[in-house]
Amino acid sequence: MNQINIVKEGFSKIFFGEDAIIKHIILFMLTGIISIISVYFSITSETIKATKVLPDFAKVMLAVVILAVVGIYLSGYNFKLVHNAFDSNKKDILPNFGADSFNVFWKILPLMIYWTACIIIALILSSSLLVVPGIRFIGLFLFIFILFLCAFIQFIYIAYTENFDKAGLFNIMLPIKFVKPSIGSLCLFGIIFIPIYILSMFPSFVAGIILGFIGVKDTNMIMYIGGILGGYFSFVIQMVWYYCLVQIFKEKIKPIM
Repeated sequence: MNQINIVKEGFSKIFFGEDAIIKHIILFMLTGIISIISVYFSITSETIKATKVLPDFAKVMLAVVILAVVGIYLSGYNFKLVHNAFDSNKKDILPNFGADSFNVFWKILPLMIYWTACIIIALILSSSLLVVPGIRFIGLFLFIFILFLCAFIQFIYIAYTENFDKAGLFNIMLPIKFVKPSIGSLCLFGIIFIPIYILSMFPSFVAGIILGFIGVKDTNMIMYIGGILGGYFSFVIQMVWYYCLVQIFKEKIKPIM
């Protein structure tokens, strides 16, 4: 497995293809909505701390609803992209935009709830051992080990998206089973993506410098623009990351399932 080539391939399949420009414009708008609302909440929180005045409740609730709807849609869209990434012959893995993204999210939600509940229960049980004299080390080890396994639970969602089939994916031992065949590739991809994520912050940094250079002093405006750019590029990199995870799954994990 050539990790560098796979990352390049992922970017190529996301940025080039049929209607790629239109799809990215729509993605920019959707991720922009998420970023604008997130920055709005941040500014509102700081305003409350400074003035002790509560914001308009109706406006806040509207923002929460919009954030939830767009977030659910983008999550479903991302799972559709993961499904497309299984087809090696596809030159364009960006899905078309449609209401089915909501359906994809709702169908995978029970699986996500199950594994989230498993993680929370396991963390609570392991942390409870930290207060028991004589076995605190065991509790700490288990707590760290569970956090470590969280990195491999994402392969369960990858497995589901291949055929949108949950059969066998509620097996509590799956994350442990995935560790040995995938940990090496996962670590290498993690190292490669560190500088990529750092570079993704560069457009926001440059935008801030340009706005300052032309005399824009409105801090809120700078935060909104930086947030919009950062949100879009972060989502793009997340899609490439999932493309890489699919390749790990296909080569390392699927043969042992």
